[in-house]
Amino acid sequence: MEKNTDYSKIENDLKSYLSMRYDLLRLEVLEKLSKVLAVIVLAFVAITLVLAALIYFSFALSFALKTVFGSVIPGFCIIGGLFLILLAIVYAFRQKLLIDPLIQVLGSILFQNDEQVSNADVSNPTEAKESDKDNSETEAQVAENL
Repeated sequence: MEKNTDYSKIENDLKSYLSMRYDLLRLEVLEKLSKVLAVIVLAFVAITLVLAALIYFSFALSFALKTVFGSVIPGFCIIGGLFLILLAIVYAFRQKLLIDPLIQVLGSILFQNDEQVSNADVSNPTEAKESDKDNSETEAQVAENL
């Protein structure tokens, strides 16, 4: 009879543990997805603002070249040619300029806590607080890189 109660207690403890692990996994996935979404939104806003500024400056430069050439058509053609050259440069260095930084940022977000959990000593709470400070510093660096 006593063995039955021990087994049922173990079974209940196991169910409780698995339920908590499942909830923890869901929270970790939610945290990582929210960080990725925040980076995507921040990048979208930054790119939109840079493109808007680029459009205004290109129009200003095109109209400024009107005084040199006497017509706006050569100014727009020159600016269009500069954009094509810029496009070719970005395409040629796309791995170094776009793909590698994107992989680095997303990798640091998705695998950041996994490395800290495996390296941190659970019995030392001050080390955990220092790793939290490192997390906030890394997030600030990611935001600055965008």
